[in-house]
Amino acid sequence: MKIYEIRSKISNYLSIILFNKRLPISYCIFNFFFDKFITNKKNLDPTLQSFNKNGYVKLKVNFENEVDNINENLLVKEELINRIEYDLDYEFKLKIIKKLKIKLEENLNNLEKYYNSKILIIGLNLWKNIKPKIISNDKEYFSEKFHCDGYISNHIKIHINLMDIDQDSGPLQIVGKQSSKKFIRDFNYKDRKKYNYEGKNINDYIFLNTGKKGDAILFDSTNCFHRATIPNDFRLMMQLVLFINPYPKIEQTYKLDIKDYLHFIKPIKILNMISLFIDYLKNKNNLNSK
Repeated sequence: MKIYEIRSKISNYLSIILFNKRLPISYCIFNFFFDKFITNKKNLDPTLQSFNKNGYVKLKVNFENEVDNINENLLVKEELINRIEYDLDYEFKLKIIKKLKIKLEENLNNLEKYYNSKILIIGLNLWKNIKPKIISNDKEYFSEKFHCDGYISNHIKIHINLMDIDQDSGPLQIVGKQSSKKFIRDFNYKDRKKYNYEGKNINDYIFLNTGKKGDAILFDSTNCFHRATIPNDFRLMMQLVLFINPYPKIEQTYKLDIKDYLHFIKPIKILNMISLFIDYLKNKNNLNSK
């Protein structure tokens, strides 16, 4: 085993023990201080109260009309064995995002107050998960092992159903933030591929993202354990990736290339994380002084 692999295993192990997360320990420390000093937990509306407590919340808005339009204009981007990734014509994508933002305006405004920062849409992903012909427990087809996404807390998502999703459609499963410790204990969770929950009653704290076409869920994939599940046939989904932006000069461009933001949401060096955290503090102070 190489040195960086050993370092990564130790880091993830410490994170599970100390923070109930499967992330690099440096990310967990950043996220802890981000939650403590950057977020604003006062006077939250019911939607954000639920999001703050659980790390996810179903939004009180439906995008069925927009979804019908999207489904009629899907373009195959890449066809894999058990997954098809789609795209949209760029001009059409811009129009759709503007329509989505209009319906999400209240939620986005509340998120900006919660995070004391602007919210940018930096990604729009569309895909179909297809049931494998042969299923092996030793393989992972589309992230169906419980994990936390490897980013810091300035990266959140909105999932939108492109079809009706029931328990047989391979819904996303989410462990609420407040249940992470219980989840790790009940599952004897050691790593992404090392856990066992046989004989445990886990239905009381694992949320299944079922719902109607056009339903949406706001989701902190960094701080919640989650996984995809295998559908009986297929599951068609859309995902908006949001960046919590502390820099007033960076405006919404709709270029929608997450690679342009990786140095913000997936920093490598400790000094970069410290500098980024200071920028969030400065931005928060500037907003509160107005």
